[in-house]
Amino acid sequence: MDDLMKRVNFRELGGYPSAAGGRVKANKLFRSGELSELKPEEVEYVHSLGLSFICDLRSEGEQQAKPNPVVAGVKNRSNPAMGGVVNMQNLSDVFNTMMANGQGGDPLLDAYKKFVTDPQSRQAYRTFVRSLLDSEGRPVLWHCTAGKDRTGFAAAIVLLLLEVPIETIVEDYMKSAACRQEANEKLLAKVREAVQSEEQLVWVRALLGVKPEYLLASLEEMRWVYGSTDNYIAEGLGISDEERKLLQEWYLE
Repeated sequence: MDDLMKRVNFRELGGYPSAAGGRVKANKLFRSGELSELKPEEVEYVHSLGLSFICDLRSEGEQQAKPNPVVAGVKNRSNPAMGGVVNMQNLSDVFNTMMANGQGGDPLLDAYKKFVTDPQSRQAYRTFVRSLLDSEGRPVLWHCTAGKDRTGFAAAIVLLLLEVPIETIVEDYMKSAACRQEANEKLLAKVREAVQSEEQLVWVRALLGVKPEYLLASLEEMRWVYGSTDNYIAEGLGISDEERKLLQEWYLE
């Protein structure tokens, strides 16, 4: 699992304390980056987890370019959320467009707010939580490409549902900084050949990074739009108090 963590940001949420009482159960809630390059023994390890489903938050294009491996007996649910990977071939075009639109500062702050308000993302995360309810407490895995943004927001939703403190949710989110370090450096080595300026390289580094303020911006957006994170769960995701209690019964000990 340590090698998977370094290579694809694969990890679990077990052990975190909950204000609802107890802790998140181990070996139940897994998050990851893309799975397309898993080795045969790693696919067997994923199979051994007894997953109810694998939720793929990547775009249809990302899924087609790097499809998930077949894990026997495990449902693969395509559930695209907003966002995606910028191809190195069009880095300059995307960068210039964002600069022209006044978005050249920090490219991820606005994206994290849109996880809350963008209709496609809201539907994706609503479907994701519905899938959790359908699993009835069985282990689940969700992922995107880097396993930090779309996946990180999904993890935050799960931990909010389980009433894990905000400080702990941010702590889990920030683990991607270490887990993605090796993969990011390899990608940046390739990016240096494609970008046209140091400014573009700085911008790409920001795309690959994680900062507490990114996730905190999405949580603040929940409060701004819905009044509280609890209201976001109830109104934005359509989860009743009874359903939330069920999830807590299944995933807390």
